[in-house]
Amino acid sequence: MKSTSDLTQAIHSAGDDAYTLDRTRTCLKLYYDPDMGFEERADMMDSYRKALSARPKWAVAKAFDEWERTGTRRPSPADLNILAGRAMQVLTDELARRERLAGEPKQTIAERTDDERAVGLLAMQKAGFTPKRLQAVRRKRMAKSEAELYQQTALEREPHWADVAAPDSPEMKALRKARAGNPLMFPNE
Repeated sequence: MKSTSDLTQAIHSAGDDAYTLDRTRTCLKLYYDPDMGFEERADMMDSYRKALSARPKWAVAKAFDEWERTGTRRPSPADLNILAGRAMQVLTDELARRERLAGEPKQTIAERTDDERAVGLLAMQKAGFTPKRLQAVRRKRMAKSEAELYQQTALEREPHWADVAAPDSPEMKALRKARAGNPLMFPNE
């Protein structure tokens, strides 16, 4: 990405009359007119130079390239000037966007309201970024499809801690004690 000063310099760079005349000569050869004399051709080429002198060399080059690629007739100086302006539009739009962003206050995540956070979370959820999906991606980074991403084999399933704990472990003793003390576990007794 180019810096703002590079973009500004590109927009305001000087035109190159010699380059413009050379490209005009090359372009007009594509549309030969046997009835045009030397002086007429020179006057015509000078009008292209005048029309494009305010444009930077790179924009003039893009205009001629575009016309030679898509044009079906001899271009007028105005046609090429419009194409050069369109080439420069990309840079001027980017500069305007940067100025607009520089003028806006930056909002940190901590400054967002709960409503803004909720909207952001819903947007992420609609896009498919859910905790379940992120866990599946962590587990299978090389999955080639959604089905493969969520498919689990018996070997991949994580066993519950109670399935792997030793029967005489402190955790299992605490579990049995908690179950014995819970009236909802054995309501008929």
